[in-house]
Amino acid sequence: METRDHELLRKRFAVGGETVNEAGARIDPDKCTACGECYEASTFKAIEEGDAYSVRGERCDECGSCILKCPVGAIELSNTM
Repeated sequence: METRDHELLRKRFAVGGETVNEAGARIDPDKCTACGECYEASTFKAIEEGDAYSVRGERCDECGSCILKCPVGAIELSNTM
């Protein structure tokens, strides 16, 4: 994690009036127990600690590591939350 601090910063955009789906996974704050498993799994420092953890989309590479580590299923890639 220390050596990857600078490697991924991204921003999504759309043209022609299309809508933009924000990058990265989403953590449901109602399900998150702030256990820290996702934080440890994030290789690009995309997870931010808090009462309920959150994802910095511009740093998330959507690899799914945090999803696999979450013991309560609070993380998903879709924008349905």
